[in-house]
Amino acid sequence: MGSEDLFHKRKARAGAELQRQKRERARNKRYLIVCEGTKTEPHYLRELLDDLGIRPQVVRIAPNDGVSPDRVVAHAVALYEDDAAAGDAYDIAAAAGVCGGV
Repeated sequence: MGSEDLFHKRKARAGAELQRQKRERARNKRYLIVCEGTKTEPHYLRELLDDLGIRPQVVRIAPNDGVSPDRVVAHAVALYEDDAAAGDAYDIAAAAGVCGGV
């Protein structure tokens, strides 16, 4: 009888260890870059991402037709808040050509 109990305990323990491990993938960081220009700066930044091997799905390069740094930052804040309201906020947002991030 004692040996049968030992077998059942070992079998029950092995069954619990065989269960599939549930793991969550870490979410990739998302970046928002807002440029002052509409053609040159986005092109430069896309080439930089390509050279660095950064996936384009992670970085959004948003061109802006604003001429002043204030308008560029305001556009960046608006894009950031729109995505945050949709429940998919950016981890890092920056306005190109303006010191500091949003």
